[in-house]
Amino acid sequence: MKRIFTVGLFLLSSLQLFTQNQSDSIEVKKVFLGTRFRQNGKNLTVYQLMDITRTNAEAYKEMKIARNNYNAAVAFTIAGGILLGIPFSIAFTKHAKNAVRIYNASAKIKNSEPQKDITSASNDVKHSVDLLSVLYYTSADSGYQNYSARMQSLLKQDIKIISYEFREYKYRNGKLKSRGFKAKHKYGINDEYSYTIGTWEYYTKEGVLEKTINYNLREEIVK
Repeated sequence: MKRIFTVGLFLLSSLQLFTQNQSDSIEVKKVFLGTRFRQNGKNLTVYQLMDITRTNAEAYKEMKIARNNYNAAVAFTIAGGILLGIPFSIAFTKHAKNAVRIYNASAKIKNSEPQKDITSASNDVKHSVDLLSVLYYTSADSGYQNYSARMQSLLKQDIKIISYEFREYKYRNGKLKSRGFKAKHKYGINDEYSYTIGTWEYYTKEGVLEKTINYNLREEIVK
């Protein structure tokens, strides 16, 4: 019985540590031979960074690119020396820093107190309730193009939306990779950050729609 209790405490402590790591910001530190990433005073490996940034789709996307470059750097360094691995190491650092920047901005908003209720209407906000209730694509839109037009109209009318843009990303073969809205707004506490919002579409390299993801105004995935 005592052993079960001890194991239970260990698992609870591990869960608490994992949750803490998911919410605390990541420190980027320049060292003699590169860049070090730390959280709660501990150095992070590439795959620990992957696990931590998994909660933010955009940060995780950058971190996957960083991981691929990291693996390539290791492989080329082993095969042909450090000079062959340097370009991939530089690319790894660039994308890992981007991932950390995006993640930290999101984590700062989630953990700041007091938090603003983004679902409540405000007397000085025009059409905010409309925006919050129809942020995502529905079958009534009869296609993503109609949804895009509807969103632009709503974003344009809401005085808490500072700026917005519709973005499309493409593969090297010219096929559409992903598309959706980014916006700076006053619903959170960081109105300088461009949030991924609304319904985003993600396509395969062959141009086939693979999945759609809904993001709320704080860039959190809505399931």
